[in-house]
Amino acid sequence: MQEYTKINKTGSIHIILGCMFSGKTTELLRNVKRYQSIGKKTMVLNYSLDERYGKDSVISHDALGVPAFMISDLNELFSDNKMKNEYEKSEYIFINEGQFFKDLKKFCERAVNIDHKIIYVCGLDGDYKQEKFGELIDLIPICESVVKLTALCKICGADASFTKRIVQSKETVLIGTGDIYQAVCRRHYFN
Repeated sequence: MQEYTKINKTGSIHIILGCMFSGKTTELLRNVKRYQSIGKKTMVLNYSLDERYGKDSVISHDALGVPAFMISDLNELFSDNKMKNEYEKSEYIFINEGQFFKDLKKFCERAVNIDHKIIYVCGLDGDYKQEKFGELIDLIPICESVVKLTALCKICGADASFTKRIVQSKETVLIGTGDIYQAVCRRHYFN
């Protein structure tokens, strides 16, 4: 029994990454509902500016959703009593749009190594310029699993691994959907 208790008290990090429209949020929500179905206490976090499909929830492009705490900085969990209490009670922490959180790596290290939480983080691995986006990639050396999802190329239907911005803007953070971005294959990223 003692060995099981040790294993049960160990945190872990699981990453779901890919381009836009690859099903990252859907996969995150699948895991939320999976653990909730067996009575596990979960906490879902979403980036505060991501209000594309609603407020106070994580909602996928195909309209699946769960309630969430909307925050801009993961340290808010420790300064807000309601969120801190929810965090302390939760065994599983789910983070949507992980690329937007500047304190992601530091938070995850604390959550798994000190607080023994099981963390699922989903987000973009690259921006529209095929460059590293945020700290999500920095979690790979310290995580237990990585899943990279692909979409279908909006132009030809092949596997799409890249997000192409289809509007004129040089802002790194420009939150939007199909009116601003397309999932594309390598060939159509450069054409």
